[in-house]
Amino acid sequence: MSERIAQMGLESNLHDGALDADAYKLANCDAHSRLIARSIENLLVRHASTSRGAEKLLCDLIGGQTYGKFAEIAAYEWLGRYPFKFLVH
Repeated sequence: MSERIAQMGLESNLHDGALDADAYKLANCDAHSRLIARSIENLLVRHASTSRGAEKLLCDLIGGQTYGKFAEIAAYEWLGRYPFKFLVH
């Protein structure tokens, strides 16, 4: 879905195992997956986040902080629609 995300090699930072119910539902929703990809791409293109910061955000999303991290990513996607600068810490 995203070349930049694919190049991160997230599989090396995540352990094999079952996803919790929230992460499983999120992973199987195309609309949410597109929003996540759009948001991460935008953060990187606008230099609002480092590659490592984006990787951590995605790993935390998958690794058990699903609702909180998805809300954060969705907020970044919304903010990315407007022409002002912000940084992710």
